[in-house]
Parts: sequence; structure tokens; C-alpha cells
Amino acid sequence: MCPGRKITFLLCPCFLFSGRLKVLRQSVRPERVEGREVSSLVRIMSFWVYILRCADGSYYTGHTDDLPKRLAEHQTGQVAGYTSTRRPVRLLFSEEFPTREETLASEQRIKGWSRKKKEAMMRGDWMEVSRLAKGKRPIP
Repeated sequence: MCPGRKITFLLCPCFLFSGRLKVLRQSVRPERVEGREVSSLVRIMSFWVYILRCADGSYYTGHTDDLPKRLAEHQTGQVAGYTSTRRPVRLLFSEEFPTREETLASEQRIKGWSRKKKEAMMRGDWMEVSRLAKGKRPIP
């Protein structure tokens, strides 16, 4: 998870994520959250960016709106392309986002990073991520 991302727990099955209500279980009792009533079946779509380690040790970064299904597709070779010839794959990292746009932006940013920077992010070592980001700038 990125530093600064706000998560506030409100109710057992619900939490507020970046100002959007997300339900972890399919049904909840109607409650009042921020002055609005929450219906018994609230489903908001989520999106994930993920990093897989392939059998050859390389990393694959992708995005999806159904992480378990996508991982199964990678494992069985149903996803044509990079991972189909590098199985089995293992999930190393995933982060959930409320919108597809945020997910795609994160995926593109991560794909541009070095292997060391990706590994630092997966460890949660944000100081190292920052140091590695500064390492590629030309010295004036």
C-alpha cells in the first residue's frame, strides 16, 4: 500500500476507502454512514495491480478487476503472451484501487521501474524506492 493512502474502519463489514464505501461481505445490515443510508447489498467494483514472479525469475506486472480469476488464468496458460511460456507463476504483490484509471496509472509507473525498485516497493521500503528514483537523474 502506498504511504498516505487513507483507510478508515467504520463498521465491521464496511470501510471508507478514499471517500468511497466498499463492502467486504455481500450483505450488511442497513446503517447510516456519513449521513447516508447504506443498502443491504452494496457492491462497488475494485481493480488490482499485481506483480507475478515467473518460473524463470522474471517479473510480470498487470492489472485486473478479478484478481483470483486472473491468477488462475496465468497459472493455466489461458493468458497468451509473456507468462504463458514462463509458468508456474507466483503472486508477489497486489494493490487494490477504486478506479481503473488509478490502476492503469500505477501499472504503467511500476512497469517503468527497475527490478531493484520493484523489489524495494514489494518490501515496503519506501526510503529505498525514493533513493532509487533519484539515482537515474542526471547530475547537473
